[in-house]
Amino acid sequence: MATDKQQTPNISSAEREPGKRATGGSVATRFNIAVASLVLLSMCVFWLISNYTNQNLLRQQADSLGATIARQTAVQVASLVLANDLISTRVALEQLTRDSAIAEAAVINVSGEVIAISTNELEPPRSLLPIPAAFGEYQAPIELENTVAGAVRIVLDLTYIEAGTGNNLIFILVAAAAISVVAILLSINYFQYLVSFPVRLLNYAIQDIRYGEVKSCPDLETNNEIGRLVRQYNATAEFLANYTFISANGLLPEKSLKEKELEQQSDTVHGAVLCIRLANFHYLASTCDKKIMVTLLNRLYFMSENIGRLYNGTVNYCTDGEVIIDFHSSQLEDEQCFYAICTGQLFLKLLPRIIKINPARPVNAKFRLAVHYGEFEAGLYSPTTREFDNVHGATLDLVRQICNDCPDNSLIASETAYQLAGAESRIVGEEYGEVGEPQPQRTVLCSNALASYRQLLEQQAEKMTALLAGSTQDEASDD
Repeated sequence: MATDKQQTPNISSAEREPGKRATGGSVATRFNIAVASLVLLSMCVFWLISNYTNQNLLRQQADSLGATIARQTAVQVASLVLANDLISTRVALEQLTRDSAIAEAAVINVSGEVIAISTNELEPPRSLLPIPAAFGEYQAPIELENTVAGAVRIVLDLTYIEAGTGNNLIFILVAAAAISVVAILLSINYFQYLVSFPVRLLNYAIQDIRYGEVKSCPDLETNNEIGRLVRQYNATAEFLANYTFISANGLLPEKSLKEKELEQQSDTVHGAVLCIRLANFHYLASTCDKKIMVTLLNRLYFMSENIGRLYNGTVNYCTDGEVIIDFHSSQLEDEQCFYAICTGQLFLKLLPRIIKINPARPVNAKFRLAVHYGEFEAGLYSPTTREFDNVHGATLDLVRQICNDCPDNSLIASETAYQLAGAESRIVGEEYGEVGEPQPQRTVLCSNALASYRQLLEQQAEKMTALLAGSTQDEASDD
């Protein structure tokens, strides 16, 4: 249920276009950047931990291997050094360094001089990054009968450890980039579906409220925070649509009388009209106490005005116990008639409270209400309201005829108004009779409210009763 969409005051372009903001950067972009940064940081921490662990393990293995080879070589060449067989010692060292990761093997005498040496030209390891050469040096003494005859020096090439570390870094970076791309794509789809799209729909729905139109936001049936927020907004929108009628006229600047004359020129319009009549007005005026009669009329006029205003109606005639309310300001024809019938049904709910003036002297007031939709002249000057909101025409005469045919304390509507209001889908109606000549107008009894909005009328009746009670107390204090 939406209210009339009216012109709002000057709204800045930034408010009308939510996409344009003074500060750039959407939440989705920041969220994606945060996800990518988190992935990169996680991969870097993983590389540091794994690299530190693997490098220490490989170095421990290399140190253990180098020390073992040095001790075994010292035992192997001990007899050769004792025999001073340098040729055999050199041959043994060459066999040791051939096709191995040993860069150098040397035998050193007790004076620190190298007496035999063998070197190996190693191919540089395959590395994706340029790395410096790294070597590990290990020595073991040559012992003969509890005496030291020299030492064996083994140099291992440890460049492959650094190469593996560099290659591992490259692989980690490539994997991190690939995972970041996948994470960004997944987060974009996730954020777009669960956050951005529902928030944009909610933004458009909230934006329509500024134009006087209350609409619900499509619910994606998700149970997260966004879904609960959308459902909370829909509940609020339903409350606003059912319990209030938004009008932007109060936001517009006041116009001069000349401008109002130009805008409110008399014109033929189509609209719904509600007639509320105190059927036995003349009888009560001659038999009731004057104070009671004045109180009754005050309540009649006061509640008619407030109920009509609640449903976007305007009181155009108010005298001798008769009130005419027109609803042509509502743009939709079916809403005009529906509002008029709802106004009459709400008045009937308040009727017991209106006529309850003095419990000791009850007032036997009888009211008749009628609704009709037709053509009439609008925009006439009203000396009562000092506005161009008065109406006249044959439609008002016909609604009075329909009101004459109405049962006491009931509401009837013409067939035209009943159909425009939604007929059986929105109104509980019962065919009543025909009024008017030469083309009789069928009438429908519409005193009872449909179950779908009966609770709303009851709640509105409670609020109006409280309003009437407050005004009654004010009158009593004045007396």
